[in-house]
Amino acid sequence: MQHPLKRPTLRDVAENAGVAVSTVSSILNGRTDSWASQETKERVFAAARALNYRPNRMAQALRSSHFRAATLVVPDLLNPLFALLARAIQRSMEQVGYELLIEDSEGNLEREKKILNDVASHNTDGVILILSTDSAPHAERLDELSRTFPVVQIGLPMPGSRIDTLQSDWTMSLRKAIDHLMKLGHRSLGFVDSMAGRNDVLGRVATFRNELKQVGLTLDQRNLVRCHHEVNDVRVATGRWASETVPGERASAFICTNDFTALGTIRGLLDAGLSVPDDISVVGFDDIPLASYLPRPLTTIAQPMAQMAAAASQILLDRISGKMQGPATHHIFATSLIIRESTAQPPKNSY
Repeated sequence: MQHPLKRPTLRDVAENAGVAVSTVSSILNGRTDSWASQETKERVFAAARALNYRPNRMAQALRSSHFRAATLVVPDLLNPLFALLARAIQRSMEQVGYELLIEDSEGNLEREKKILNDVASHNTDGVILILSTDSAPHAERLDELSRTFPVVQIGLPMPGSRIDTLQSDWTMSLRKAIDHLMKLGHRSLGFVDSMAGRNDVLGRVATFRNELKQVGLTLDQRNLVRCHHEVNDVRVATGRWASETVPGERASAFICTNDFTALGTIRGLLDAGLSVPDDISVVGFDDIPLASYLPRPLTTIAQPMAQMAAAASQILLDRISGKMQGPATHHIFATSLIIRESTAQPPKNSY
């Protein structure tokens, strides 16, 4: 009788099915050179189910040099965007029998460095990275890691990077948001940058200034709100902006770093007695599920997260298997503007 705490082995399955251990191994591992009959295969699978047999991943790794597991590093699992991305990547991996280990750097640079230093020594075959900052602080380690370990990064690549990267088209996203607001009649646009204290991965503020310049507008420094990424920090910073400006100086619309930032912005504006969108319009970025369920659903830029997750997973798996070789690849994904109720024509007294 099988001891209740003893993990079933291949030998247990073989004895239950009345076949050799090598036969069980070839059948359960799907080896193409197995000569077992269909009846034998069914008997082995039935025995494995009856014993609740699970393969020993460490033993498999010793035989194949693969753990059939990957690691995903995210900057903040409290942000729904990264939670959704993690789920999508996990599902992609599960479809091919891979497990996904998730590391949350919590937006902490030192914690991020430790994760990158340790990841190759874990029971994992490769890593997908979403960094909380740009790649510069990790440049040396990433270069070293990528020489012997498959790495895929979702974010802006370093010049000359040896790492496969995927990113949304931030510049075109801003252009879509600005065009939408200008069509509504807005001419004074502000930006809520929640990347303060971090390196600006995509040069968001500089790109925003440049895109405004392309349409004959400028960013009034008074309408640049900079804060940390926590929602309450955004709320406080936006409320402070409202108290320190007067209607003639204020932007009539804000574009925000992401949807979480937009939520904090809206709350800060409401605290200051301002209405969205009657007094000020707000545009987010990401299109998290909550965005469409707010009292005033959020106008936002949607990233193709499912496509990016699938592509990142496939690239990593192809690098692990050796199917994909050669220089790093870089992929840019188009975004789409989702118009909802947080944007409207500017108030008549805004200029």
